[in-house]
Amino acid sequence: MSKKNKTTLKSNCCNAPIRTEGDKDFKNSFEGTFYYVCSKCKQPCDVHLDERKIWLINPKTKVVPNKKKDRKFTDKELKKFKEEEDF
Repeated sequence: MSKKNKTTLKSNCCNAPIRTEGDKDFKNSFEGTFYYVCSKCKQPCDVHLDERKIWLINPKTKVVPNKKKDRKFTDKELKKFKEEEDF
């Protein structure tokens, strides 16, 4: 049994699931013009894309190795860094 892959794309206008529609450019051709249609407002819409978070600094250069252990920071220090980090 195989599961069908469902798209998780959402529209930019209503944040509703979208479907593709379009027409073939030529007869008996697989090429064509396709666009996304919102399932809620039934209008052509853009796809909603989440902005990716990026690092402003290189975290690798900030890590100071601990000479006693293989790990660079303790679990407590790592938790503190994660809490103080702002994106």
